[in-house]
Amino acid sequence: MIPLNIQLQAICQPKESQAYNVLKPYVPMLIGWIPFVESIERFQNRIKRYFNFSAEDLIAYLKERPDTCKALLMYSYDKRWTPSTFIEEWHNNQYRVGWVPSGENAINQIRVFADFAEAAADYVLFSWKYPRLTKEQAKWFEMESYR
Repeated sequence: MIPLNIQLQAICQPKESQAYNVLKPYVPMLIGWIPFVESIERFQNRIKRYFNFSAEDLIAYLKERPDTCKALLMYSYDKRWTPSTFIEEWHNNQYRVGWVPSGENAINQIRVFADFAEAAADYVLFSWKYPRLTKEQAKWFEMESYR
């Protein structure tokens, strides 16, 4: 079993290749995965069966690590491909998390958070194709799609 802190450290890495480096000592079958050759989705599907953290664990982890939240934010700003998830600073110290589709489609599935750690947790979960945070787990509101 992968220790909880290692699971959280891995899933909060901005790049999947960084998560791979954190996890490979704990999951020998990962050694067969070659970052940048095999798909990210295949890696995520392989490793998610070893994760057993909760959304609350993830939020608590990120609240203690604002530098990790900032690294995720900076990585999102550097993304140059679609479709993809995003997190961004918004006005009045709020953060938006959502989906940028390919082509001319509207940016959608946007949630606005006042808490940076909760926004970062939602971004991580969304990026790894886990269920997003519920209103019982975090305070957020939905925003309309835009182009």
